[in-house]
Amino acid sequence: MIPRKRSLGCSLWKVTLMVGSIVSVTAQNARCQDWVTEARLEQVLAEVDPLSLSEGRIKDGIQTLQEVYKVCIFLDRTVDPNQRISIKTPPLPLRDRIQQLAESANLGCAILDWGIYLGPPEISSTLATLTELQKKQIREGDRTTARRLLTERPWAWKQPSEPRQILQNLAKEFRVTAEGVDQLPHDLWAGRTMPDMDFPSALTLTLAGFRSSYQWKPGGNSIQVIAYPRNISLTETYRLKTSQSPPIEVWKKEFPMARLRIDGRLLAVDGPSEIHKQVRDWISGKPARPRQPTDGAKALTLKIKSATLKQATDYLGTQLGLEFEFSEKASEKLEERIAIDVTDVSLEELLQEVLKPLALTFEIKDQRVSIQPVP
Repeated sequence: MIPRKRSLGCSLWKVTLMVGSIVSVTAQNARCQDWVTEARLEQVLAEVDPLSLSEGRIKDGIQTLQEVYKVCIFLDRTVDPNQRISIKTPPLPLRDRIQQLAESANLGCAILDWGIYLGPPEISSTLATLTELQKKQIREGDRTTARRLLTERPWAWKQPSEPRQILQNLAKEFRVTAEGVDQLPHDLWAGRTMPDMDFPSALTLTLAGFRSSYQWKPGGNSIQVIAYPRNISLTETYRLKTSQSPPIEVWKKEFPMARLRIDGRLLAVDGPSEIHKQVRDWISGKPARPRQPTDGAKALTLKIKSATLKQATDYLGTQLGLEFEFSEKASEKLEERIAIDVTDVSLEELLQEVLKPLALTFEIKDQRVSIQPVP
């Protein structure tokens, strides 16, 4: 199977596109049913975008794509919507165009059930997985409560609105008590109408802009705002058909960046949401399933204008299912800043580009990367 090019700047899932809270757009008052969502959205993402987005503000590029394709793009509250970008390329598939838009502003993108989020890579790389973890916790609880919280409802707010009030209204709509919301920083968001969303999707998205998340308190009717978690990973078990039960080595070759375990016809998978989607597609027999890069494959792209070594390795760990271990001397450089711009490189080449400027080297064993100073 030919490895598919994989960019670390944009994780692709079932989608709807959404423009950021503080960005005023012509289509922001569109009805929820006007947005392209889920299966249809996947088709739209594959369509070639003939537009040539030249130099301008990022919010104008988002607005153009949203109006033309009826998709909803959400820009993180920490990103300046007036930031200028330059995109001059021939026609591209829409998903590549959105990825290009994100990378031109040094952002990542996450495509979720409700839409596309554009924001800092450390959030975009984990947002979909965190949302799925929150949904999984709800599904494993009381059925009546799960039905209430996972039912999609219209979501909109007037202009301008404080995110704290938006969150309180959201909690009231789903009959949940939200504690700690009043501790969030003050902000004002432009009014808009969102696609229909369930409680964990809307809450996780809104809190992510404040680098926050939530946890359920005993009783299951109230949540507490907490710091955005680290080391986010989703574990699921899949039942295989008899014809899909090869040795574990075959699965590891097909999905080298996932943590896998086979027990008879049960396949346990641990990793980000994107890996789980790929595994489900593989099991269902979809012909166009993506292949993750194998050792030596020229399939990784990473662009970081400025980040600490810790931020970069946390991001790579989440995206690729890697565990990074630092020696005592190497850990002294975790807060040093790096800049990376590589395209179509192997994992080893990427790590060399990240670590060489800091006089560090590495050793890979399975999914573990050990980092130490250059001898």
